[in-house]
Amino acid sequence: MDVTRKSAVLGAATCEVVTWVHRPAPSLEGQTVAVIEARLKEEEDDILKQLHTLDERLNAWQQAD
Repeated sequence: MDVTRKSAVLGAATCEVVTWVHRPAPSLEGQTVAVIEARLKEEEDDILKQLHTLDERLNAWQQAD
Protein backbone atom coordinates (compact mmCIF):
# COMPACT_ATOMS: atom_id res chain seq x y z
CA MET A 1 0.00 0.00 0.00
CA ASP A 2 1.50 3.35 -0.96
CA VAL A 3 2.00 6.27 1.43
CA THR A 4 -0.92 8.28 0.07
CA ARG A 5 -3.32 5.37 0.48
CA LYS A 6 -2.01 4.58 3.97
CA SER A 7 -2.41 8.20 5.02
CA ALA A 8 -5.96 8.31 3.71
CA VAL A 9 -6.91 5.09 5.47
CA LEU A 10 -5.29 6.19 8.72
CA GLY A 11 -6.89 9.64 8.55
CA ALA A 12 -10.37 8.25 7.91
CA ALA A 13 -10.04 5.69 10.69
CA THR A 14 -8.77 8.30 13.14
CA CYS A 15 -11.66 10.66 12.31
CA GLU A 16 -14.16 7.86 12.81
CA VAL A 17 -12.70 6.94 16.19
CA VAL A 18 -12.54 10.54 17.42
CA THR A 19 -16.21 11.11 16.58
CA TRP A 20 -17.06 8.36 19.06
CA VAL A 21 -16.74 10.94 21.82
CA HIS A 22 -20.31 11.99 20.96
CA ARG A 23 -21.84 8.50 21.26
CA PRO A 24 -22.84 8.67 24.93
CA ALA A 25 -24.33 12.18 24.78
CA PRO A 26 -28.01 11.19 24.44
CA SER A 27 -27.83 8.81 27.39
CA LEU A 28 -26.13 11.35 29.67
CA GLU A 29 -28.88 13.94 29.80
CA GLY A 30 -30.13 14.37 33.34
CA GLN A 31 -27.40 12.20 34.86
CA THR A 32 -25.23 13.24 37.78
CA VAL A 33 -21.76 14.62 37.20
CA ALA A 34 -20.25 11.41 38.59
CA VAL A 35 -22.21 9.26 36.14
CA ILE A 36 -21.30 11.52 33.22
CA GLU A 37 -17.62 11.52 34.13
CA ALA A 38 -17.57 7.73 34.49
CA ARG A 39 -19.29 7.22 31.13
CA LEU A 40 -17.00 9.70 29.37
CA LYS A 41 -13.97 7.96 30.90
CA GLU A 42 -15.22 4.64 29.47
CA GLU A 43 -15.62 6.29 26.07
CA GLU A 44 -12.15 7.81 26.32
CA ASP A 45 -10.67 4.41 27.14
CA ASP A 46 -12.41 2.86 24.11
CA ILE A 47 -11.10 5.63 21.86
CA LEU A 48 -7.55 5.24 23.16
CA LYS A 49 -7.69 1.47 22.59
CA GLN A 50 -8.82 2.01 19.00
CA LEU A 51 -6.12 4.60 18.36
CA HIS A 52 -3.57 2.15 19.76
CA THR A 53 -4.86 -0.49 17.34
CA LEU A 54 -4.53 1.98 14.47
CA ASP A 55 -0.95 2.69 15.54
CA GLU A 56 -0.17 -1.03 15.58
CA ARG A 57 -1.60 -1.42 12.07
CA LEU A 58 0.41 1.54 10.80
CA ASN A 59 3.57 0.04 12.25
CA ALA A 60 2.76 -3.31 10.61
CA TRP A 61 2.23 -1.55 7.24
CA GLN A 62 5.58 0.20 7.62
CA GLN A 63 7.35 -3.06 8.39
CA ALA A 64 5.68 -4.79 5.43
CA ASP A 65 7.09 -2.23 2.98
